[in-house]
Amino acid sequence: MKYLTEVHGKLIFKRYEPQDYDKLIEFCSKCKDLNYHNNVDLKAIKFDKMVMPYGTFFIGIDTEKDIIFTLAGVHRLPEINDKAWRCLFRGAQLPGYNKKFGKNIFNFIYHFSYLLNLQLRFILQEYPDSEFYITTNIEDNNNADSSRMDKIIMPHVEKTGIWKLYLSDFVLYNTRQNVWKINPDEYFKQRALWQSSPS
Repeated sequence: MKYLTEVHGKLIFKRYEPQDYDKLIEFCSKCKDLNYHNNVDLKAIKFDKMVMPYGTFFIGIDTEKDIIFTLAGVHRLPEINDKAWRCLFRGAQLPGYNKKFGKNIFNFIYHFSYLLNLQLRFILQEYPDSEFYITTNIEDNNNADSSRMDKIIMPHVEKTGIWKLYLSDFVLYNTRQNVWKINPDEYFKQRALWQSSPS
């Protein structure tokens, strides 16, 4: 299947495969040390459940260090409808790889510029009529990054047309969340412009 791998210098972005298991265990261990509560182990990331046709993970590998440095999943979201998929599930990235926040979403975080692209393309190949969503916790006193995502980053990107707020204060899996609906066509259009522009 196409669109499963992208290369950016020493970084490779791809769908998780069984041969990545040891790297995944190490990644979760590092997340535990960093107090990334949703990624501390395989149980926390719902590894056993994340198997197609329900869902799958995508990862970024630093080939020089031979480690997974970023991870995010995509899975079905029947709580919305039977065509819905939740993107960037259990997204986490190790320190040292973050980009500075700016006007362009693609210059900000690898989840947006690479993993989301792979997730959308992978699912659309199998299920062309799919709809895509991202959820953000409304209140997360234990995670400043999560709160910043909901209050600053998602509304900022909404202005570009890449996604829009679909449901406000929606209780999903016993957690109050905002649900953002992605416009894949607009995402691909703006990503192509980003790729063609001088770095």
